[in-house]
Amino acid sequence: MRAFGTERLWVRPLGTGDQALYCRLYTHHDVMKHVGQPLTYEAARAGFAHVCRSNEQGDFLHRCWVISERGTGLEAGIVAVTRHGEKAEFGMLLLPQWQAKGIGKEVVPLLMDYVFRTSEISEMFNCHRLENTGVVRVMQALQFEAMETTARGEGWGGWRRTRSQWSAARNRPHPDKPTTNSVA
Repeated sequence: MRAFGTERLWVRPLGTGDQALYCRLYTHHDVMKHVGQPLTYEAARAGFAHVCRSNEQGDFLHRCWVISERGTGLEAGIVAVTRHGEKAEFGMLLLPQWQAKGIGKEVVPLLMDYVFRTSEISEMFNCHRLENTGVVRVMQALQFEAMETTARGEGWGGWRRTRSQWSAARNRPHPDKPTTNSVA
């Protein structure tokens, strides 16, 4: 598991020192409003321990990274990928002060590049509550395909992109493509 980033943002593997950020995100009402009920601190701590163990394993079942601003080191949130056979679901939680700042448009392309380059995943998808219009704008800007239904049922939407679609799109200029695509 590696770190990657743009000129503005750095995305590094979540580690044992990130418990406060993880718990803050998962217990915060405004952060969780489009995801589900906020967790109790105890449940968030247990989830954090599970994610840390997953990040340390060699197989790719679940991965989580911390998103921070390069110049200041300020933490903006987390992005995670969970494997479901040949497909993988990704999601992002951002602190309120970092929402609607273009982070999704900047981080998702890097995440897609990383996952497709380092795994056999054939498709990446994202699920969201229908009222989360921010994720809709990001997925449309990145030319994801809307899913007709999701496993989460009524009130949820989803977006998908196959490995071949992503590869074809990345081989031509894209207006939302980050200017720096560095992998450390």
